[in-house]
Amino acid sequence: PYFNVGSQETSGRALDFSADGTKMYVCGGAQKKVFEYDLSTGFDVTTAVYNNNFFSVSGQLSTGISDLRFSATGHRMYVSGYTTDKMFQYDLSTNYDVTSAVYNGVYLNFATAANPTSLYPYGAAWNQNGSKLYTCDNYRDTVYEWDCTTAFDISTASQVATYSSAHDPVSITFSADGTKMYLLSGGDSVYQYSV
Repeated sequence: PYFNVGSQETSGRALDFSADGTKMYVCGGAQKKVFEYDLSTGFDVTTAVYNNNFFSVSGQLSTGISDLRFSATGHRMYVSGYTTDKMFQYDLSTNYDVTSAVYNGVYLNFATAANPTSLYPYGAAWNQNGSKLYTCDNYRDTVYEWDCTTAFDISTASQVATYSSAHDPVSITFSADGTKMYLLSGGDSVYQYSV
């Protein structure tokens, strides 16, 4: 099964769902917009319908979007760009409703994690309580771990660890219990790690 998002985004790069799977979000390289879809059956993309809701991040990004994530409750949204070296944080007054998103002036500067400072952020993942953020650097084949002293607030993030991967990572996710890490390579493979 599949769902075609080509009417909204022709160069898809990022995908996320609401916690219950009844909303799906897609963005990418062609548009500087986050598009929202309703699913009548949670996590079943064959039931998806574009609900005409979108949010433009053109005020923060001059190039396409490389990644998108929501907080566990959907009260915050995070967007990264190809060449900005930053993740931007947005507040949503209605959980998971992108039309209620407002940029709150907060961003995480990935360039502080790398030397030299050119960083290519692609993937990001949160732990369940928002105390840890993980990001991928496609250019340096590296995963960065960040601690957040305030849950899901990247203004409180500090880098605490790095992991070198030879797999050209473009996306990252974890198992529900956090004991497995998965990296999607820039080629055609998913790699599994024990944490």
